[in-house]
Amino acid sequence: MRAACDEAISVSSLNPDSRYRDHFAPLVNGSFEPGSESKIKIRISKEPTFQEKNMRALIVCGGTPPTKKLLEAEMELADIKIGADSGGYVFLGFKHLPDVVIGDLDSFKYTNHEGVNVIEDPDQETNDLEKALNYALKQGASSAVVLGTLGKRIDHTIKNLSVLQQFHPKFESIVFRDDYGDMILAQSPYKPNLDPGTIISFFPVGAPVTGFSSTGVLYPLENSALEMGVQDGTSNEITSKDAEITFDSGYLGVFIGTGEKIKKQKRD
Repeated sequence: MRAACDEAISVSSLNPDSRYRDHFAPLVNGSFEPGSESKIKIRISKEPTFQEKNMRALIVCGGTPPTKKLLEAEMELADIKIGADSGGYVFLGFKHLPDVVIGDLDSFKYTNHEGVNVIEDPDQETNDLEKALNYALKQGASSAVVLGTLGKRIDHTIKNLSVLQQFHPKFESIVFRDDYGDMILAQSPYKPNLDPGTIISFFPVGAPVTGFSSTGVLYPLENSALEMGVQDGTSNEITSKDAEITFDSGYLGVFIGTGEKIKKQKRD
């Protein structure tokens, strides 16, 4: 079925029992903010169908794009595929269609992209990744892998780290992934279960991480504080499969260097 490929549909114009409302309407924290209905525009080409819960979402943002190999590997595992504004171009560039493109659309232009479901949300209090993660939660996603969050503009990268902290409690798992590795927020105790030789880095996100201790790594720490401008734990290395990290408070960012580009660097 094809519907309104070239015409924006205001949410407020949809019938309350429309099949589209369940999928597209509640975009801001699970429901519309008062008066927002007339601002959000939807272009529907084909109605997506999703399972109701425990979905794995794949979101692609507009930072450094993933390789075709990484994108397609994640697409194979994803139940729902979302382009966060210009992230939609990554799917299209590799000749794939996302289930939806969502954002304020300052970068993604709908013209000539027939077949793409588009949600235009002009709210400037949330960025495109926040919009995409909220949409994924509403559709029933419990885990998310996000590509293209890093690189290019440093202010966008820092904002996306803030978004990771914001949404960390809302998902069972949320991972920022690129061709170098994974970025997560870890909970204490954290057991990486990684092969010896794997690069791993630890750093605070937001407030300092207190009472930080690490074993099974090349440069262990005991009861230390990780604080921006004072001390962090970057470019460490796993030495034991039984490595363990504990800490008392704070948000611990962890980079795990398991991506193809790091593996290639080691081979070279």
